[in-house]
Amino acid sequence: MAKRRRPLAATVLSSVVCLSGLWWTVRALGQRGMESSEVAGVLSFYPGLVGAVLGAWGLWATLRGMREQRTAEAISLDLARTVLREEGAQYRQLLGGGDGTPEGPIDVAFTVSAPGAGEGQVAQGTLADIVAHYLNPTNRRMLITGESPAHASGAGDAGTGKTVLALALVLGLASERIKGNHVPVPVRLTAASWPHNEIDQWLCSRLTEVYHLSSSDAEQVVDAGMVLPVIDGLDEMDRGPLLGYSSRAAALLRAVQRSGNGGSPGPIVLTCRAASFLDMIDSDTYPQSMVHVTISRVAPPRAKKYLEQQVAATPRGRVRWQAVLDALEAATSNSPSMVASAVAHALDTPWRLNLAVTVYQERRPDGTYLRDPADLIGLARTGHLREFLLDHYISAALAAAHRSTRTRRPGRSQGGRSAQAEAEATWRALAALAHYLNGNSTPQGPRVIEGRRLSSTDITLHELWPLAGPRRALRADRAITCAIALPTISALLCQLYHAFGFGVWQTALGATAVLAGATQLRGPVWPHPQRFGLNRLRTRTGRRDAILWLTVGTFLGIPGALVGDMAGLAGGAVGGALVSLTLAVARTDSDPIMKPQDPVNGDALGGALYATAFGIMSFLALNGAGRLSEIVTIAVLAGLAVGSAARFTNGFLVTPKNEAGRATLRYFAFLLCSRRQLPWRLGRFLDDCYRLGLLRTAGTAWQFRHIELQEHLAVRSDPPSSP
Repeated sequence: MAKRRRPLAATVLSSVVCLSGLWWTVRALGQRGMESSEVAGVLSFYPGLVGAVLGAWGLWATLRGMREQRTAEAISLDLARTVLREEGAQYRQLLGGGDGTPEGPIDVAFTVSAPGAGEGQVAQGTLADIVAHYLNPTNRRMLITGESPAHASGAGDAGTGKTVLALALVLGLASERIKGNHVPVPVRLTAASWPHNEIDQWLCSRLTEVYHLSSSDAEQVVDAGMVLPVIDGLDEMDRGPLLGYSSRAAALLRAVQRSGNGGSPGPIVLTCRAASFLDMIDSDTYPQSMVHVTISRVAPPRAKKYLEQQVAATPRGRVRWQAVLDALEAATSNSPSMVASAVAHALDTPWRLNLAVTVYQERRPDGTYLRDPADLIGLARTGHLREFLLDHYISAALAAAHRSTRTRRPGRSQGGRSAQAEAEATWRALAALAHYLNGNSTPQGPRVIEGRRLSSTDITLHELWPLAGPRRALRADRAITCAIALPTISALLCQLYHAFGFGVWQTALGATAVLAGATQLRGPVWPHPQRFGLNRLRTRTGRRDAILWLTVGTFLGIPGALVGDMAGLAGGAVGGALVSLTLAVARTDSDPIMKPQDPVNGDALGGALYATAFGIMSFLALNGAGRLSEIVTIAVLAGLAVGSAARFTNGFLVTPKNEAGRATLRYFAFLLCSRRQLPWRLGRFLDDCYRLGLLRTAGTAWQFRHIELQEHLAVRSDPPSSP
């Protein structure tokens, strides 16, 4: 619908400009006493105006034709470069790139088997071999799970490295595509965010919303089979104990089975826990022709080598961790003791090893270590190590950040806070978010508000408002809108009456403002944020667009010249330049994907730009019609009125789908309603948690680094006592 309205609006605007030029030409020719040179000038104006309009249409047609010449090969190559850049940063973060986590990867081993394959047909590999295994023609549909532990463990195969292995495959395939090999470009999807449609439709929406491809480009590469969906976290879709036939995960698997081109199953990669894999087999929902990749547990020698490299490389570190190293060494013997086996089982996943290193390397302000790794053995023997590590992970990550100069600490802006107070505040804020996410998925299905399925994993700023209550943020939004719009509109009308008296155009302006305010109060439940960013002007493409739009904006001064008033001409020219700047900093399909904070920041920038442009246009248009103080007051009030009714103006200037400032206003109302649960600068807080390694990113959303951490915080609103 938006695509159809843009050419229609451009056609209407071009017709208005041409008809206005014709009216001015006829009126000017009707004046008496004109010399022949003046008549020639008048007669040359209208053909020049029509030529300029036709030239603008020709430029638009040329640019559109150049865009339509993009082939699926070229689009997929650009997409591969973006995937490699963005997912590479996420991969490094999961391997220990956060300031609160240890550096260095923990390599994982895996086995590959097909359904019904014998033992001799099972292949083996490590993290670096996953791409070679996938490129085998029989392995294009792949399910990645962890190895079920032989010992009793409530965590199952959590933390075995399923997401890390999937990201390694994503980066490897993207690199192969950039090298020129004809392989599909992998795009990572979160299973819990599946909108219950077909896989191809889901892929297209992901490419347009996150990777900023146009809908036509997205459909082109998906139809050509050049995009590989990598669906992560199948087990996180349902909170029920089993993935039965009626579960969301089973419905997604049926959509996976339907996907493909020409009757052949389409390539796809899934990750889930081993218990969910067994449920799929029991309920007969396992997709056909799908190989099974099983990630092995971390063997004691590999765990011992990792600890030696990370924390026992110095004499002091060796002494501190010697008891744990000895237990892992003893676990490799033919008849290990129960204690050695318990330690090996407690540290047999990359996630658990990372937790142990982070927690037991926490230091006090004077540099002494807070905990003794030898205590780890007793906790492992009693089965309480997992809970202990999760209890102290946040405080340990924050303590590591105190020693780092690369990352702000959450709550730093509060000033004077102790490390313990920061850790407690961070825990409570993350616990509130975890409780909300877990509550969005119930055994009966996901929560739905006004037709939108709430995600149980994604933290998206402008979509968090249901956390404060299903209606509380909506009521606060409307109250803030009334508090801004109604006084502003009333003051504007009073000022216009005082300066000029009511006339036809003042009445029309008042009616328009009231209509826009009413439209604002009845705004959408789920506003769509604008895509603006001043950093576009730092790029070559952004500067080129700015010059192009500023050139086009000069023609917007023509209607002002028709009235024969220099103030109108100046108002039209400056207003056109500001509108052109607004269009120049709007993100396009060729821009890189946005960060989680960009949607709210861009939406706020869009609302401010529209309000500023209208205010300046009002000032210049009324300049000389009254006292300077009155004109300035009217311009400011007009800008605020447009800012509070941005839906009306933005629907005309850019696209009816977007509403500049609406998502930001809803986000602000949500922050007011959740002051006791979440920090005021929530975006900065979440970004700091990401840099510490507590969160990860997935497109324009944050996620907990591991679902185990989310589930742990969801049931514990208060942090444990130290140490």
